[in-house]
Amino acid sequence: MSSNYHYQIATAANSTAYKIDRTSTGRINRVEIEFPDGCVALVGVKIYINNVQTFPTNAEEYIRGEAETVIINSNYQLSSMSEIKIEVKNEDVTYQHSPIIRIYISERFNGLNDRSVRPSIHPLVKMHKKENTGFGNVIIDTLKDIFKGGLRGW
Repeated sequence: MSSNYHYQIATAANSTAYKIDRTSTGRINRVEIEFPDGCVALVGVKIYINNVQTFPTNAEEYIRGEAETVIINSNYQLSSMSEIKIEVKNEDVTYQHSPIIRIYISERFNGLNDRSVRPSIHPLVKMHKKENTGFGNVIIDTLKDIFKGGLRGW
């Protein structure tokens, strides 16, 4: 399961605009910031998670661009009900600009009960249990150690 957040933030000339939203627990996999033609690096974007500047990581800077999409691959873990604040600063004294920000969040990984992982491991464990080799239990014990008990129902 994943959530995709999409914002187009119109920012008047020589001003700063903010968008605040809340998310559930998960992991930010990717952030895309689309700067339309005409921004000429006069428009900057910062993203805060729970009031901590997260993108970019250098505090005094903004992500800037001109007729391009800046892509940030991430593995940032969100806590339960995280607050995302997007700051858009427009230093153009004449024109309004509207960058588009997309944030892709995947559901929190739930050990080997994650539906995307379990199908690939389950047949191997089942086969060894059926043959009563004892190896199935070794696999389960090893995976339990790796995933800290994420093998409910095996």
